[in-house]
Amino acid sequence: MKSLNIYLERPWTKNYVEGVSRDIEIPMISIPKMIEESINRFSDKIAVIFFGREISYRELLGYIKRFANVLKDYGLKKGDTLAIHLPNCPQFLIAYHAALRLGVKVVSVSPLYKQDEIRFVVSDSEATAIITLDIFYNDVAGAVKDTGIKHIIVTNIGDFLPSIKGFLGKLFKKIPSAKVPPNIPKFKELLANYPPLEYIEDIDPTDDLAVLLYTGGTTGPPKGVMLSHYNLVSNTHQLSEWIKSIVVEGEERVIALLPFFHVYGQVVYLILGLKSGFTLIILPRFEVKGLLETITKYKATMFIGVPYIYNILATYPEIHKYNLRSLKFCVCAADTLHQEVVDRWRKNVSEVEIYEGYGLTEMSPAVMVNPIGGKNKIGSMGTPISNIDAAVVDPESLKPVAVGEVGELITKGPNMMLGYWKRPEENKNVFVKLGGDTWLRTGDMVRMDEEGYFYFIQRSKDMIKYKGYSVFPVEIEEVLYEHPAVNEAAVIGIPDPKVGEKILAIIVLNQGYQPDEVREDIIEWCKSKLAPYKIPREIRFVDSLPKSPVGKVLKRTLREEYAVAK
Repeated sequence: MKSLNIYLERPWTKNYVEGVSRDIEIPMISIPKMIEESINRFSDKIAVIFFGREISYRELLGYIKRFANVLKDYGLKKGDTLAIHLPNCPQFLIAYHAALRLGVKVVSVSPLYKQDEIRFVVSDSEATAIITLDIFYNDVAGAVKDTGIKHIIVTNIGDFLPSIKGFLGKLFKKIPSAKVPPNIPKFKELLANYPPLEYIEDIDPTDDLAVLLYTGGTTGPPKGVMLSHYNLVSNTHQLSEWIKSIVVEGEERVIALLPFFHVYGQVVYLILGLKSGFTLIILPRFEVKGLLETITKYKATMFIGVPYIYNILATYPEIHKYNLRSLKFCVCAADTLHQEVVDRWRKNVSEVEIYEGYGLTEMSPAVMVNPIGGKNKIGSMGTPISNIDAAVVDPESLKPVAVGEVGELITKGPNMMLGYWKRPEENKNVFVKLGGDTWLRTGDMVRMDEEGYFYFIQRSKDMIKYKGYSVFPVEIEEVLYEHPAVNEAAVIGIPDPKVGEKILAIIVLNQGYQPDEVREDIIEWCKSKLAPYKIPREIRFVDSLPKSPVGKVLKRTLREEYAVAK
């Protein structure tokens, strides 16, 4: 298969920053052993800041060991599953690493989930214990009836606040809390009453699962992605290699805003962050003023976000009041970062670079990032990171396509998942043999340029078929984002018996613009910049677009909502 060599030669490596290796050695080590080694190196440094409460690395390790003993006493053992149903908070980090020390795999459950969604995840993952907030107790207790859950442990978001803040918050009802039955164990009390568990379970890094992460269901029902300790250790070292020219271990202050229940947040903060001795400034949710105040107060050096957040920051009218000069660089992933958003960022916020990247849960997750400190191509997902192979193939024949042509991205590396949990048929579809190796089909349509930079075109299932033409929504969205009235845009195909699929643009307007005033102007704008078959046949204006917890626009939700013409 001669044309595969175009990709196997990894033409992108010539753009690597000096000192970044094509391949690095991945240690055969479990996550808890890797993290404990790092924690001991940085024991006196601050690991976590949570609304002013500082937790040192030494103190954090003590909490982890104590909660590991709690879980052991509750009967959890190697191979079992702990469900964590929490927002970003120190308790999540502690429970996560406590479970891994025992060889217990973690399944993270979004705190936004409703009862049916919680029940599905804990049942499918075979979880036997769950930790949640007291305010969620009733929902969780109802959801886990008739499942394998034997223990519910509750905590309060204020348990790790500074003492006076916690006291005053509860006194004046500013910290949400709820009463739970007296027999339900409390996280804070358990930590106070249990001694530390000093040993780490014997773990096979390649075969033993660290986490089960359920895909967001943007294109179908959620599936549990099986990631081993080796998968996550691999991606941690790959990312360490990628950023080593610009970061200093033990010195960086990182805003930990991305959800911990998502693979993106887990690897970047809970694993890479602790391995590198970073200080994690934890925020439970995105609130623009609070984020900007936190960056300014703590002089954060790194920010990792999604396009939705960068767009809000770039259009925030009071952005000039905050000092963001401490930031060394920013990273963006999870969805397409449009040129217009970058232009707004550079004009209104900062000259600090936003490096776009690409990943997926099945790859633990990072696959590509623009070279940090190197050539940054706006609109590109960047280049594959160390130890990663990537190729673009025809989605039907699986034959490699030429440079510059659009096809489906396939990839492989040491961070590739073991498979989908209890989904043998899905595994047959997602893994393919090519050139004697096993590759992962991503379902994403991309192209690679002559320098080895990749460009996201669309999820293959998002492609629109209009009168026989293949239309990639991202092309239309890019044009819409250039219009001064448009704040956000999503383009989908709606079934139509006459044309196959009708092109529908769903738009959030900037303040000061009214739908009736700009509708025709936007259509004319598209006509001036797009081929006739790409022009939206209909426009809907909305207050907001549905998004996943990490800010990815949920095209499937939009298709379901607008499937019937209104």
